[in-house]
Amino acid sequence: MKILERQEDLRVRRTHKFLWEALMAELSERAFEEITVKDICERAMVHRTFYKHYEDKYALLEQGMRQKACEQKAMVLLHPAVQGLA
Repeated sequence: MKILERQEDLRVRRTHKFLWEALMAELSERAFEEITVKDICERAMVHRTFYKHYEDKYALLEQGMRQKACEQKAMVLLHPAVQGLA
């Protein structure tokens, strides 16, 4: 069962990654207000599962921004100059 759970987790993480990258690509071309969930799904090649993961495009944007903020914070905390201050 553990292998099946890890495979599912990998699929979920991959879906989130594809949706985030698709949203970022769409944002490089037009305003957020003009982008639809359908646009994001088509670009990500993810269908019928968007609403399984996110309530709407705003939830995708919020989660993606939170993830990026956490990644940035981790990079700062792991930086050798910061570690020397502890």
